[in-house]
Amino acid sequence: MSRRTWITLLFGSGIEFQYGYSGHTLGSVWYLFRINKEQIYFSGDYSTESPILLTEQPIVEKPIDIAILDGAYGKETRSQQSYLHEIYETIEQARKIKRKVLIHGPMYGKLQDLLISLLENKPDLFSETVISQDMKASFAAYINAPANVKKKARLHFKRYSNFVKTESLINWLRISKFSIGLFSEQEVLKNFTKTDNLLILCTGPFLQDLVHVVNKHDTIDYEQKRYKVHPCVNELHEQMKRLQPKKVIFTHNSNEQMISLQETFTELGEDVALVQVGEVLETITTT
Repeated sequence: MSRRTWITLLFGSGIEFQYGYSGHTLGSVWYLFRINKEQIYFSGDYSTESPILLTEQPIVEKPIDIAILDGAYGKETRSQQSYLHEIYETIEQARKIKRKVLIHGPMYGKLQDLLISLLENKPDLFSETVISQDMKASFAAYINAPANVKKKARLHFKRYSNFVKTESLINWLRISKFSIGLFSEQEVLKNFTKTDNLLILCTGPFLQDLVHVVNKHDTIDYEQKRYKVHPCVNELHEQMKRLQPKKVIFTHNSNEQMISLQETFTELGEDVALVQVGEVLETITTT
């Protein structure tokens, strides 16, 4: 199906939709529904800061009636580059004291982003990086998705797949000379083994099973460093300016954070009514 064009869901139903890539992870999409001329936009998990993924925008012909937006990061204002700098600095400090750095993440998404970021911005760190065989196998999905993946990133994956350094997690922990390892959460949970002088970094939630293991060993540290895959306030503001929604529903966060976002956008001059918990919306009319 063609993206960013109106598609009839069922002839005679009065329901149409658009969809496009949302930039959160490979294959993630947003939807814009038109039901009897009323429009509802659902961003899903959304980001515009990936070095790999394209983020598409809907074709908006009139203000949206309801926009359901990704509020996962609340009032976040820091740039992706500032977080990347923090990650680079943490890795470099660990290497100065001969400490290995294990970075884990989902099979698709943050690990590939970080790998390309190292390649483009920190070639010295990139040369010290190994990945799992499963992660190397994931390159094919990115190479074969030209509509979803930036051209430069696809070229990187094609080139890097020819000389990528791969190791199993166990071998990397025990005997590898390379100081940085990128491994999926599944492999870490399955095959992690104790090793001395190790720093583990996660860019999302801590793995609780791994926390229990790490807490038993004084020579292993486990730290959380944000890498953004959801929108900050600036990205949300840009969405609102494009969509011009009459009402906004923020998702993916607590009620307290939603109230905070409402205050933020009021200060920015947006005349947007946030939906309250328990409110019933009656924007879709039928005949």
